[in-house]
Amino acid sequence: IVSVATLLRRGRRVAWVDPDFAQVGRLGERYRCVPGNTKVAKFLAGFRSLPSLNFEGSQARRRALGQRTVSDMGLDKTCELGLCADALEDGAQALLSSGAVRGLEARVVALKKEEAQDELWHASVGEDGRLREVSARNVLLCTGGVPRELSSASASAQLVIKSVAHDDVVAIDRLAALLEREPVLRSM
Repeated sequence: IVSVATLLRRGRRVAWVDPDFAQVGRLGERYRCVPGNTKVAKFLAGFRSLPSLNFEGSQARRRALGQRTVSDMGLDKTCELGLCADALEDGAQALLSSGAVRGLEARVVALKKEEAQDELWHASVGEDGRLREVSARNVLLCTGGVPRELSSASASAQLVIKSVAHDDVVAIDRLAALLEREPVLRSM
């Protein structure tokens, strides 16, 4: 989202391919209740530096609805990541509604560049079960990240290891639910 807004600030048009615009990735899906470790002032500076996110307008709309916003927090404080996820969700909608961004809710399944022909990148994009091609002079790949699980092959055969997923440990609500389901973890 920030990359797209940065390209717009530089006067570029963008074809944005994302399988799920609504969740803003793992941040919106799994880490909303996680306390941030970045001061609110830094978040605000970042959001405000990208006019196409329409940050001030979206924060005002949320306040009018009685919702807490990252702008309401003290500048020298930290906040739950959910407040930043809200701002990014609003920013994503602002970007998608701008005339400079073409949003495709899909996945890139192949990417190639044929330099001899036209100097363009050609991406095969899966959309609604169909593939189509999108071409561009420049491509920015933002893949996000997925935590890896501990491989049982790397553990000694004599140890019994209970692995807890990263997503479950950092989100307080998910950790509480996990501890309720897995009594063996409470005794560790």
